[in-house]
Amino acid sequence: MSYRSLDFITFVFLLLSGVSLAQPTIESIHMPVSGDTIRYTQATLSNNYDFSTTGANSTWDFSSNLEDIRQDLYEYKDIKNVSWTYAALLGFNLYGLKMFDTIGIAPLEFHDVYDFFENEPTQFTAVARAFTYQGIPVAAKYTDPDVVYQFPLEFGDVDSDEFRVALTIPSFAAFTQYGTRTNEVDGWGTVITPYGSDSCVRVKTTYTQTDSLLLDNLPFPINLTSTTVSYKWLSVSERIPVLEVSGSLINENFAPTTIRYRDTFDVNIVDPLLPIIDFSASEISPGIGDTVSLFQNTENAFTYTWDITPSTFEYINGTDETSDNPVVLFNSSGSYNVALTGSNFFESVTKTKKEYITVSTVDAVNPILIKGGIQIFPQPSSGTINVKIDSDELYNDLNIVDMLGNVIYRGGFEGDDHQITLDLKPGIYLIKVGNGNQLRTQIFSVR
Repeated sequence: MSYRSLDFITFVFLLLSGVSLAQPTIESIHMPVSGDTIRYTQATLSNNYDFSTTGANSTWDFSSNLEDIRQDLYEYKDIKNVSWTYAALLGFNLYGLKMFDTIGIAPLEFHDVYDFFENEPTQFTAVARAFTYQGIPVAAKYTDPDVVYQFPLEFGDVDSDEFRVALTIPSFAAFTQYGTRTNEVDGWGTVITPYGSDSCVRVKTTYTQTDSLLLDNLPFPINLTSTTVSYKWLSVSERIPVLEVSGSLINENFAPTTIRYRDTFDVNIVDPLLPIIDFSASEISPGIGDTVSLFQNTENAFTYTWDITPSTFEYINGTDETSDNPVVLFNSSGSYNVALTGSNFFESVTKTKKEYITVSTVDAVNPILIKGGIQIFPQPSSGTINVKIDSDELYNDLNIVDMLGNVIYRGGFEGDDHQITLDLKPGIYLIKVGNGNQLRTQIFSVR
């Protein structure tokens, strides 16, 4: 647990905590600007905290109950420094923040997901989104921009705004995200973190969104609706929240999942210069003789080493285990572990995905790897799914893979009709059913 000593100003504040302070007003000049690189620490709570406590002239003391995990940076980049392609498609006056390194599961993995912003006197708005899919840039403007804040922000303000953005991957899928952002300035006062103390307003945001995915081979979209609640303590002295806590409501109780606070570099926290490793594959259910492209998606790494087990495969097309994005030919059926080690001048970090790629006994010339052919109902599911195979073949192996590529269920499959009851979190999943000679895959969702 990290308990860093408070500075002198914080100490004096604690002695004078009964003194009333003036309420700050947040304007557009207090928002991040292009080129900002601002450090934060990610943490967890070491004990319970009542987030319902708020109001005028409040004190929120997190000075001794945050357990540091790692440090990272908010980097607001000029759109041209992210991609000239994005600049040409979306406009040259925007600046972006990377929201995710990777989201989804193969073959639906999206990398380097950016939101691009405009900062105007009356509002701070997300106006465009972009990502890469198998190296292809995909970008679109919001048809209804996401207004993050409306100015000025003062105690008692409440605003609500709808948003919508749609992106199309040609000959594959269309992705639409839409919903409502509601902001309520429910308090003002002083927030205290290991970074120090600051006068602030607190903004409670309720963010309800629906993700709609329409695959070209499906007659109906897969929809998933979720609601996130976040608390942000905004100050006139910092261009990111002094503290932000995001989570969900469980039985009307707030359950925090992500905590970040403004900070300075601390050698006792995980070094932000260490490599951050992730990777994906063009296909996780190939057949014997199929080729699979592996894509590294790392930060702070200069060299790479791939490790695939078992060794019944070969690198092709001039690639090898040190290539950024090798191409692999599999020679035997079974489940393969894939690991990637990224290195820089300071350290090496390895990430392993166990049984990440499952190779079926398929003739490369006359493949019988069949995508689809599985009926899953109801769609979306609330936890119990019925699986039916449109085939006379017998299947005896069933796996379910989550959005991170982890196998979360492994079991048998009896006959051509099967019911599974699982306690799954809302999201999109991939089901794989095989019999040694055939492998069928299908995507389903849980709400």
